[in-house]
Amino acid sequence: MQIVISRATDRYDLAHSYLENHKATLHHYNISHISTMSSSWKYNPNTYMVIAFCPDTSEMLGAVRLEISGDSDTIPMVRAIQSIGYNVSNFVENLADQGGLAELCGLWCKPGNAIKSLPKKLIQAALRCAEKIRVSQIVGFANKYSLPIVEGLGFTHVNSLENDGIFYYPTKKYKTYVVHYCKKKVESLATKIG
Repeated sequence: MQIVISRATDRYDLAHSYLENHKATLHHYNISHISTMSSSWKYNPNTYMVIAFCPDTSEMLGAVRLEISGDSDTIPMVRAIQSIGYNVSNFVENLADQGGLAELCGLWCKPGNAIKSLPKKLIQAALRCAEKIRVSQIVGFANKYSLPIVEGLGFTHVNSLENDGIFYYPTKKYKTYVVHYCKKKVESLATKIG
């Protein structure tokens, strides 16, 4: 497997293919009404794509995005949760004030590729990318399948939000958790264990 990391605005061709493959994957699982399905991120210089390809066929197997919080734009999490009645603005603003905030979003894997630990590999690559671009705090969503993966990589469930940071999105079928990664906390924990 080959993993490519690129700023969305540097590779519109990849950004377009990413979006089309993401839509097809969600359609396969009968999921609609996802806020990250907007194409606006393709034109945002603060968006980085982490994409996995099959080296033999060049087929896109899965991807995830890092959307860095900017002065004028809101990360997708705020738009998504506020639209269903949750207020995470203060939580996100407090993290943004500390600097280096991004959202990990738009994770998808073509059906059949999740068993090859592709989601974990994509998130690990996104964390390495975040370090290089000076992102030290990352927020995101996790469902019951991805929660153990992200927790194993240092994310924690944010239970200080409404309803303990748990909501149902995009439908009542999907229990979703707000998660947070802080590089300093992970390093501190590693130092205590080591």
